[in-house]
Order: sequence, then structure tokens, then C-alpha cells
Amino acid sequence: MRTVNLSSLLTPKTFFYIGVAMVLGLLQVYNALSINELAKKSEKLREQIRLNNSMITTQKLTADELQSIHNIEQEALLLGLEASHEPPIEIERTIEP
Repeated sequence: MRTVNLSSLLTPKTFFYIGVAMVLGLLQVYNALSINELAKKSEKLREQIRLNNSMITTQKLTADELQSIHNIEQEALLLGLEASHEPPIEIERTIEP
């Protein structure tokens, strides 16, 4: 059976390679954790955007409803305003030379 000389393995060069491998492994783990954290933040931001878009759509529909001619007519009647039965008067503007 062949014996292994441990003193030949325990050189500064071996420790250096082990150290470099450990640093690279730690960097890989750190990068993976950072990517996971950014993915969570990205998903939260997407959800916020969806909620904001939903709120904006609701507000647009409400504004459109409030600006409808039927709604304006009802509000005018509540204020005591009535539609005129006389035709509108058109004013022509002439530019003098």
C-alpha cells in the first residue's frame, strides 16, 4: 500500500488554492442570495404597479361617469337650472382692416 506524505500537501501554495476556492464559493453564494433578494423586491414592485394601474383605471371610470352629460344634467336640475328652449345665438366676429 502506498503512503501519502501529508507534509507535501500542507504547503502555502495548497492553502492559497483552498483560500481562493473558498472566496469564489462565498462570492457565488452571496450573488445567489442577492439575486433572490432582488427578485423579491421586483415582485413587490410589480404588485404595487398592478395595484396603482387598477386604482388609476377606477379613477378614470369615475371621472368619466362624473363628466357624462346625464350626470351633469341631473346636477343642473338639482341646482334649479333648466335647459333653454330657444335656439342658441351665434355671434359672428368680423376683423376690421
